[in-house]
Amino acid sequence: MPSTSTSTSGNTRRPLHRIMTAATDNWFSRGYLLVFAAALTWFGVDTLFVYHPDASFAGVWPMFLTLPTSLLLLIWSGLPGWALVIGLVPAALVNATLLGLFVRVMGPAGHRRPGPQLGRGH
Repeated sequence: MPSTSTSTSGNTRRPLHRIMTAATDNWFSRGYLLVFAAALTWFGVDTLFVYHPDASFAGVWPMFLTLPTSLLLLIWSGLPGWALVIGLVPAALVNATLLGLFVRVMGPAGHRRPGPQLGRGH
């Protein structure tokens, strides 16, 4: 007797896979994530290993790079610093995904999915 149950894990993994593909399948998104990772690494090294007699602005750059998504993290007023830093990673992934989707829409016509061309009289 054949099994009639369907797996829902395939249905839930597919949208996540499509989102992550949009965040990493082009050079603009990859470059953005690389710059963000470099800024976050610089912040970590500066915080842990470099002595400063006054404040350092190393922590500002990862926040700037994830704007406007990182503004959502500032809604919580009592958020500890480590949670803010961890929250920047999903903010960067959201921005990379939006950048990837923008690149897909604005990319050359040869890379677009086939479909009806609006405005062309064939």
